[in-house]
Amino acid sequence: VFADDDVFWLVKQLWFYTVQYHRFSDDGMRRDNHHLLDHGIIPFIMGMMFPEFAGGGELRERGAKVMRFHVGHNLLKDGSYCEHSTEYQYHITYGYFHPYGVAKANEYKLFNETQVKGFQKWAEFNARCCKPSGMLPAIGDSPGRPLAHFFATLCGPIMTPRIAAMARGLGFEPGEHLFVSGSDITKKMRDWQEGKPLSFGISAYYLKKAGAVDPKELSGPASAHYPQGGYTFFRSGWSKDADYLAISHYTGDYGG
Repeated sequence: VFADDDVFWLVKQLWFYTVQYHRFSDDGMRRDNHHLLDHGIIPFIMGMMFPEFAGGGELRERGAKVMRFHVGHNLLKDGSYCEHSTEYQYHITYGYFHPYGVAKANEYKLFNETQVKGFQKWAEFNARCCKPSGMLPAIGDSPGRPLAHFFATLCGPIMTPRIAAMARGLGFEPGEHLFVSGSDITKKMRDWQEGKPLSFGISAYYLKKAGAVDPKELSGPASAHYPQGGYTFFRSGWSKDADYLAISHYTGDYGG
C-alpha cells in the first residue's frame, strides 16, 4: 500500500515525536488531563508500539505508571470521573481504554482487575448519562456528541453483557476487542479492490444494525445517582422513546 520511502519517512516522524515526549519521562506527578496525555498516554503508546526506538521501554513503563496514578486519583468510587463536563468524561475515556486495548493486544498487563472493573462502571456512567437519542447532554463546555464510537470500538477491551445491553438500548451495536497484525493486514489487502468495504478491525456497529435489548441483562433501575461526580440521571427505560432528565449538582471536591 505504501512505498518503502514513505514508510521510512513515517517512522522517522514518529521517532521524532517520540523523542519530544521523552523529555517528560522524569517529571513529577499531577492530576490534570494534560499530564495524563503528555506524560502517560502518548509515551506508553509510542513505547509499546515501537519497542525498537531507543528509550521505548522506559517510555512504556513511565507512561503506564502515570496512567495508573491517574486511575487511582481521578476515577471516583461511584463510577464517575474527576471532570465535571460530559464531553470530557467521554473524551478522557480514550486515555485509558485505547492504551488498554493496545496493551491487551500485546499481552502487556497495564491495569489490574479492580481498575478494569472501575472502567466498566465508568462505561455504565457514560451510558446512563447518554440521552435516549444517543447523544450526550450539553453539560459543561460542550454541545454534546453521539456515543457511537464509544460503544462500537472504544469499550471493546472492557465490554460486558450489561454494557452491551445498554449500548443496544441507546441504538448502538457494541463492538468486540478486535486487532490484527501487520501481516494480517497485508494478506487481507491482497484481494482488496477500490471501493470495496473492509471487514477486519471494524466493530460490529459499522457492519450491522443494533439488536434488541435483553431485559435480563439490565436488571435494576435505569435511573442512577452519582454523588461524588455530581450527577443524577433519571431514565424511564432503555429505549429510544424513554423519558430522560439529567441533573448536574456538582458536589465533587475537585472544583470551584
